Amino acid sequence: GITSSSLAAIVNYAVGAGPSAVAAGDLDGDGRADLVSANYVDNTLSLLRNRTADPTITTFSPGSGPVGTLVTINGTKFTGATAVAFGGVNATSFTVVSATQITATVPAGAVSGTIRVVSPAGTATSIGAFVVVAARPARTAATPAAGPVQVELFPNPARQRVTILLTNAVENAGITVELLDQLGRVVRRAPLPTGQTELSLEGMTAGVYSVRLAGATAPIQRLVVE
Repeated sequence: GITSSSLAAIVNYAVGAGPSAVAAGDLDGDGRADLVSANYVDNTLSLLRNRTADPTITTFSPGSGPVGTLVTINGTKFTGATAVAFGGVNATSFTVVSATQITATVPAGAVSGTIRVVSPAGTATSIGAFVVVAARPARTAATPAAGPVQVELFPNPARQRVTILLTNAVENAGITVELLDQLGRVVRRAPLPTGQTELSLEGMTAGVYSVRLAGATAPIQRLVVE
């Protein structure tokens, strides 16, 4: 028979004043029973939805880029996702790779802001913001330079990753970006064949680093890692 040891622990839920009746039923069509309490004293109804934990966004990469950038979003409960948005603007192209990963293209009109994923399990919102930057037209060796090569860093200060963007760099010119610590040691290095790349900052000590280019002349930039 049923004993106290075969039942789960009691869980109390707050409802209105003077609950006088309780009904159970699947009110939102999700296949799980919900509860409704009729409250006599304050003449209200309390709805208790039977929901599992909402989906989550744990990481996304890259952390910034122009419209058209393909972003990989990692998290939980993405199965059946119906919408992905960047800064409140819905992506017109996205693919649910698995229950824990989605790839989405930054849509036209997107602005810097959080990423949002809507699935049958609920809505997930990223903690950090995706930074939308202006697209840079590629320059070939036959195209006159509009000025000296400039280095832009997004975001700065940065935590998990930083996007490095070059202005007036020749495409496929063999440029490499280097990240140096305060002792002048190279701690990160990456090629820049198209004038844009992303560096992972995982495992790096918080502090001020120098960003320099190898293969092009450009002012050294300072990057703050938090």
